[in-house]
Amino acid sequence: MHIPTYFAILFLFICSTATAQIEDDLIGLYEEDELITIATGTAKEVRFAPSVATVITADDIKNTGARFLDDVLEMVPGMHVGRGSNRQNAIYSLRGIHTDENPQVLLLIDGIDTAQLFNSSRSYNYRLPVANISRIEIIRGPGSAVYGADAFSGVINVITKVPSDTGEKLLGGRSGSFDSDDLWFIGGTQLAGLNVDLAVEYSRSEGDDGRIVPVDAAFPSQPTFAPSALSTHYELFNSRLSIANDDWKLSLSSYNLVSAGLGSGGAEVLDPIGRDKANAFKIHYSQQFNESVDNWRFKLDISGGINDQNPRFVLWPSNTTLPFLPGAFPEGVIGQPSTEDTVYTVELASIFDGLESHSMRISVGYEYQNIKSAEVKNFDFSGGITAGTLTDVTGTDLIFLENQTREVHFVSLQDEWQLANDWALTFGLRFDDYNDFGSTVNPRLALVWAADYNLTMKALYGRAFRAPSFAELFAKNNPAILGNATLDPEVIDTFEISIEYDVTADLNTSLNIFYYEVEDLIDYPSFGQPAANLFAQYGHGLEWELNWAINSKWSTKTNMAWQHSAQAGVRVADAPNHQVYTMLTWQPDSDWTFNAVATRAFGRARAEGDSRDKIDDYSTVDFVAYNDNLIPNLQTSIVIKNALDRENFEPSASVSSLPGDYPLEGRSVRIELTYSLN
Repeated sequence: MHIPTYFAILFLFICSTATAQIEDDLIGLYEEDELITIATGTAKEVRFAPSVATVITADDIKNTGARFLDDVLEMVPGMHVGRGSNRQNAIYSLRGIHTDENPQVLLLIDGIDTAQLFNSSRSYNYRLPVANISRIEIIRGPGSAVYGADAFSGVINVITKVPSDTGEKLLGGRSGSFDSDDLWFIGGTQLAGLNVDLAVEYSRSEGDDGRIVPVDAAFPSQPTFAPSALSTHYELFNSRLSIANDDWKLSLSSYNLVSAGLGSGGAEVLDPIGRDKANAFKIHYSQQFNESVDNWRFKLDISGGINDQNPRFVLWPSNTTLPFLPGAFPEGVIGQPSTEDTVYTVELASIFDGLESHSMRISVGYEYQNIKSAEVKNFDFSGGITAGTLTDVTGTDLIFLENQTREVHFVSLQDEWQLANDWALTFGLRFDDYNDFGSTVNPRLALVWAADYNLTMKALYGRAFRAPSFAELFAKNNPAILGNATLDPEVIDTFEISIEYDVTADLNTSLNIFYYEVEDLIDYPSFGQPAANLFAQYGHGLEWELNWAINSKWSTKTNMAWQHSAQAGVRVADAPNHQVYTMLTWQPDSDWTFNAVATRAFGRARAEGDSRDKIDDYSTVDFVAYNDNLIPNLQTSIVIKNALDRENFEPSASVSSLPGDYPLEGRSVRIELTYSLN
């Protein structure tokens, strides 16, 4: 049976099993519906939001046994978290849209962009601990009408905890396989009329030494560390301080990657010697003008940040001889490219409620971006330095990227129009003007129909864009990454139909059908050629969800996704064609909770021309058990990841890089303790 037909029949079957419910129960269900802000910039019930949205709560995160954000996102329908060639960076593949640098998904923390400027994506080796996450709001689909650039295939907003609301103070830790340890403190208090919240998190791991790569991309008869394990160790600190009252909030955050491994190496030649380092510091001030003036309400956001990356690559081992790099390299071929980003943003948003049945949002803003680069290396493809001698090329023509500045001005308009009690129309439009490549306009249109107390339908259209990164525009002196200053932005148009149905007060199901067209996808044609707008991509698919409280002790969350995406008639490589996720929860009493989580991603195609065998299916089974009151004030949990110890792989770029793909972590076991200091 064709997959879309299967989904439709399954959805209709569940809907047909509905029994008559007391109307008051359904109304109560709506009254308890969660609010999200990610879809419109204003609070909205999830089912009425003019987007296909997912909310992941702190309890959901606890039930998965996750350590980092990447571990959680696999539960989002249509999203697969893979691993890329560049330092085993996480790739958020959503509806078949991804690249190795993965700038197409916008990640926010409390509404503030986390991307670095070089590749317009998350910092390399980025791992966000989950202890301080209150909830995660996700849009599947375009979000540029509200958020501008890079809200392309999806938007993720991580909302941090506010323990000052309750005075909660938690001290926690976990330890387990791969010599992994985590410590955290989350606490808040009210002081002189202010809410003060502090979170400090520490994580480290030596990595799974069982992730053996038998053959790497070293040249024949040249030195290599293969066979050996991918370099996946890491150590990091993450902290956040916020001070707020009813009108304003000041937040300070720091992310410090002390050290991390480089995965499969900068040249796909195993590199256990090199390491990655990064730091990010951000400040955000938000002022809410709560008193309405002639039906206008205002909010001012000012933010700034510094993000630096300082890797050291040993691209090829010591005493390597390379046909394209004459000379001797007794210490190996070494590169130390570093960047420092500075970003300042100011946005003034206003809500106007002076028209009956309308809520209008207007915002204007400005963003300043600056990237500075430095580089030390002992090689140069043009012969400009002595081979094997570490040379500082900062400020010379030999550097990989010259210092760059970008300015962005934007205006956003949105009208939420309540056509009738059960009909709502949202129209949005955002204009962005970039000083380096020009301007772009991105509209959205959403019609939401509350057909009944338990049935909501949506018809959605949205356009989004992705601005070329500084690397894609201006990188040089590296044949693997060469910029092109004439690039156009990537553009996507997405059409969606969504249905959400409460079969009973305990059983909810939804079905989403989507189609998209992407123009001007940016990629590198081949080694030594600059970036270009190479492809158009087309995709369509289905996403189905089921949330069922079976009885007072058992519940399940399940989703399935199917997608087909292609470029020039050829399936997009490495993106799962099918995905299944299910979580089964058993709560035998008020203290104990047991969870089983199963994930499967399959139907991944190789790139055109790649003659290797098909990519193995990906599947894991995890078990989580925790007790909230084994000892007063102490929560205890045990987590078993990949409990069946399945050998899973993420696809490598080609047979000439790592022929055997990237092995993923085997079975791991962790013990976690969280103590309440209250």
